[in-house]
Formats: sequence, C-alpha cells, structure tokens
Amino acid sequence: MKTKKNSLVFIVMGGLGNQLFQFANAFALGKENNLDIVAETKYAFFSNIKFKRKYRKNKIIYNIKTLNFFNQIKIILFTLMKKFKINNKIILINEIDHKKYNKVKNIYGYHNNIIILGYWQTEKYFFKYAKEINKEINLPHKGSNQFNKFISSIKKTNSVAICIRVYEELSGDKSFVGGEEDINFYNKAINFILKNLSKPKFYIFSQKKYPIIKKLDLPKDVNYVLGEDCNFDEIYNLSLISQCKSHIISNSSYFWWGAWIS
Repeated sequence: MKTKKNSLVFIVMGGLGNQLFQFANAFALGKENNLDIVAETKYAFFSNIKFKRKYRKNKIIYNIKTLNFFNQIKIILFTLMKKFKINNKIILINEIDHKKYNKVKNIYGYHNNIIILGYWQTEKYFFKYAKEINKEINLPHKGSNQFNKFISSIKKTNSVAICIRVYEELSGDKSFVGGEEDINFYNKAINFILKNLSKPKFYIFSQKKYPIIKKLDLPKDVNYVLGEDCNFDEIYNLSLISQCKSHIISNSSYFWWGAWIS
C-alpha cells in the first residue's frame, strides 16, 4: 500500500533566479528526506510589490505544487508565530547566512510540517541532483519574431553572453546582493575570451543600455538584448542566455542560472 509522503514547504522570494535556487534546494531536500515539496508564493507579498516581482517558476517547472490560499494564510501566520517564539506544530528552518553555505541537517523522519525560508544561493545545496533539476526546467525555444532571430543567431555563432546587472532598485549599500561588478571585471573577461575563443560573437544582456556598457572593450559587431527593447519576457530572455556557448556573468542569480542551464 502506498503511503502519503510528508511535505516540505519552501518559501518563494525574489525574482526568477532566486526562485530557482529555492526550488533546487527544496528539490534536493525532498529527495534526501522522502518529502513532497510545495511552494508557498505569498509570504513575500509586500516585497514583491515593492520590487515588482512575480511568481514565475510555475511557467518553466510544470509539475510544481503550490499551496492553496487557505494554507498560504495559515503558513504565514504560523511562520510569524515561530519567529516570535510562539509554539506551534511547524518546524521552521531559516537560512543562517545567505552569503555562506550551511547544509540543512536532521530533518529526516519529522512528521510535523516543515518550512524552509531562505535564498540558498549556491549549487552546493543541490549538486548531487543537478541533472534531475536541469531536466525539470523547461525553457521556450520558439517565440516572437524578435526572439526567434536572436536564438537562431546565437545557435549558429560562437556566442558569448555578457550579462550585466545594475541594481537600480537598491539605494545605498548593495552588499546584501553582493554588490555590482566594475568595468575592469568585464573587460578582463572580454580580453580573455578574445584571446582564447575563435571568432566570438558577443551578446549583451541587460535591462537598459547603461553607461557602463559604453566602456566595454568590444568589437564593433555586437548584439544587444535589452529588456527595455524586447517584446519577450524574462523567461524567453533566460532561454537565450542558456543557448549561448560561453558566459561572462555579473553578480546575479538570474544570470547565474542562464549559464548553469546551458
């Protein structure tokens, strides 16, 4: 007789790159501890409004489970109770430090509800299941005429994605997200590519044509894939990045996943 698995609920926060890290960590924990994984998508409601984030993971991972509205409210209330040290039947596992790897331990055999909350931004959390996770991710290969032209060109050339992230939405100290790369980082990487790759074709991925892009030491024939000019969304954009053969990526979980999926 088949018995029902216990569940592990993972909190979804941030943009698509963050969401993929949270899924990948939960996927690995589910495999290791014989738990069904379920996404909670409303916990970061106010932050998502502020930074214009949307839950997009279900658009590329088709069989992912999510909580219904009643259980979402219950999870949020119980999680807040746990934070204020009010006893309840939920086991809440918080990420200790989002900049460091700290393996989640000793959850096997728990019969309580388990919630994990954090960013989990390192492949160390899920390396063992990397191939399985990659198969779960379904990115589009056909779309608008603009998208189709880009993807055709990327596949035919020795394509190099230069992915530039400028954290316009954050003011002041940006160390929480690891900061922004300077022009020397990009130009050093470009110089390395030019010396070691035959006939590279560069594709600049960025939200806008920021001033730093004008300082790049690039050949004249360069393609720009700018969010403000594209008629396709971030999922199609991620697909283009993943089709490139080489990558120069800034400090961005979204761009990291584009390179990793490739």
